[in-house]
Amino acid sequence: MKIVKIVLGIISLGMAAGIGVYIANKANESEQAKLKGSQGKFKQYYDVTRLWLKLQNSGKEISSYFANNNITHFAIYGAGTMGDLLYDCMKDNEHKIAFFIEETGVEIKNFLGNIDLKTLENPISFEGLDIIVITSVSYFKSIKQNLLSLGCTCPIVSLEDIIYSLE
Repeated sequence: MKIVKIVLGIISLGMAAGIGVYIANKANESEQAKLKGSQGKFKQYYDVTRLWLKLQNSGKEISSYFANNNITHFAIYGAGTMGDLLYDCMKDNEHKIAFFIEETGVEIKNFLGNIDLKTLENPISFEGLDIIVITSVSYFKSIKQNLLSLGCTCPIVSLEDIIYSLE
């Protein structure tokens, strides 16, 4: 009887250890998946930025996309690094940046160069916009769906698509 208890105890410990290892491996796989997702996101930003710089160095300006498509009044979704870079490229030409859009936060007047920052937390009028450029290229599909659900009827384009169209 004592041997049976010992054997059952060993089996129980083995099962518990096996379950622990399984859970640890699953957690590790989850962390690896998150890390891999982040790497993919940053690689996508790197690739877009690299091509953008390469095009600019060869004389192909991003403003030509706007000129060729008769875009004079647009909004930039994403006020981070990519949005700031787009702003820098477009601020001194005939194409008017109406406002920046972010998902959340405080609406700020005179955000960058007297451009307003609007948030999706408050109603936004999309009237008069020729296009919205989404600079958060990794989240383009979900952001586009969100803007469409808010009643946006103007074209919504990824900065990535604009850059690759200039190639």
